Amino acid sequence: MIGSETWHLGKQGRVLFAEIDGVRRFTARKRGFFSGTWDISGTSNPGVEIRRAGVFSRTYRIFTQGAPLAEVRNRSFWTSQPSAEFPDRTPLPEAVFLLWVAFILKRRDAAASSGGSGG
Repeated sequence: MIGSETWHLGKQGRVLFAEIDGVRRFTARKRGFFSGTWDISGTSNPGVEIRRAGVFSRTYRIFTQGAPLAEVRNRSFWTSQPSAEFPDRTPLPEAVFLLWVAFILKRRDAAASSGGSGG
């Protein structure tokens, strides 16, 4: 539930998505095989992308048309729970989707660095 609506977050092939009543509202697609950038569509801001802040960073940055929108980082060094602050103008379902995408990417990075499959 996001607000009073039931959303479905999922993955189909290489696409992460959020849908409500069977209609996709947001999607995230990896830009390319060797790219760490994910392009987001369906948001209220144009040109949204998510990428890791640096090679060894555990922080993800969200940009809109190249300008910083938000940062997703762990709440503390000892936990993998993500935390982010979005501008007030960001609709709640959009913020939840962006946070979820960053969480999935962080989880994949952790699995890859520990020798797992990465999901």
